[in-house]
Amino acid sequence: MKNILFVCLLFAASASQAIAQNPYAETINEALHNYQQALLVKDYKTAASLMHPGVVEKGGGISLYADILEAEAKSYATANIKLMDFKGLEPQDVVPAGDEMHCIVPHELTVILGEKYYTGVEHLLAASMDKGDTWYFIDLKTFDAASLQEFIPNFNTALIIPANKPMEPIE
Repeated sequence: MKNILFVCLLFAASASQAIAQNPYAETINEALHNYQQALLVKDYKTAASLMHPGVVEKGGGISLYADILEAEAKSYATANIKLMDFKGLEPQDVVPAGDEMHCIVPHELTVILGEKYYTGVEHLLAASMDKGDTWYFIDLKTFDAASLQEFIPNFNTALIIPANKPMEPIE
């Protein structure tokens, strides 16, 4: 009897965990991987094409936004910081945002400063304009809810933008 009860509880816990997970997580993570890889290989036009069209359009289009991404990377290089790797973490819940869907996606990044490795967690906004088939990203380290509404008028302010986890040395 105890075994049957245990199996039932285990099944219920597993089912509730599956229900709680973001149903778009796989698609979001695939798109996120493409965005991250474009940044790692310095393919800034591809990275810009995977960013939210509202931000890219107001930033001057894909070519100009690619130049912005490249300038940001060069500023890191000037500071002797080299981006080494990304690891996508579990996307948070999807919320409606007008005719879009939005969610916060944390990702872990690893950099080298001088000869020492550091890791930290930053957050992106993932947005879909086609009911979850395609996802675009916005790096939230440069935006807050108010500034996002300038670029994405339907941004759902119910989304809480978490603080980034500071970079810590990898021992």
